[in-house]
Amino acid sequence: MENYYSNSEYKSIDFILNSYSSEIFDGITVLMRPVVGGMDYLRSVHQAYKFQKEMTKISEWSPETREKLLNALTDVVAGKTINESVIPELEAKLSELDEINETLDRLSQVSRTLSPYNIRTVLTLSLNKLKGKITSIRSEINLKMWDQNENVNELLVLDQSFYLIQELTNQALKVVSSSKIPGYTELWNGIIFSILYIEAFHRGKVTFEELQDYISELNLYCYNEESSLKKHDAVFEVLA
Repeated sequence: MENYYSNSEYKSIDFILNSYSSEIFDGITVLMRPVVGGMDYLRSVHQAYKFQKEMTKISEWSPETREKLLNALTDVVAGKTINESVIPELEAKLSELDEINETLDRLSQVSRTLSPYNIRTVLTLSLNKLKGKITSIRSEINLKMWDQNENVNELLVLDQSFYLIQELTNQALKVVSSSKIPGYTELWNGIIFSILYIEAFHRGKVTFEELQDYISELNLYCYNEESSLKKHDAVFEVLA
């Protein structure tokens, strides 16, 4: 398979992102279509049959198809800041990928048949699964920091990125548990943007300096979103 990664200069970060590439891909898929993270629950309430065909197709995507998806989505965030709304552009980019879009569009349509309670449960499960993936990545980062052959500064930057994504995810969980659904929020946009931005760095589309600037922006973004949560009842939409 063709190797898209070109940031081999940053070997410590590269090791982590290469080692957890499947988790990152799964996290991005769950964010774009949260129902992917809720299939076990939907099976228990006899709703999984609606999504089974599409889920089977996703599980059978070739490495080349996965690369095509990630390459397209990371193109969107490169050169942007976290304060820019990227979800409409991400969806537009998906629509250009025929063999991928057909499956994801079908998931979108069927997701709308779920009850509000089921939607909220799926969103909660998806966010918690994302937190679990990030926790695993951060644990590996912290272990690598003890290795004298690793670049600690690189690893600190990467760890801070994932820590702040965890914070946004925690805020999103508060929204889902206390709010009615629907309505896109800045929180979900920030989570999607952030994971794609890290992957864009991995692919050489974002410089290390830009990644460091992004962390400063993300710090402020997390603070602003936390303040907003305390003042307003945010509302969520099924990201489908």
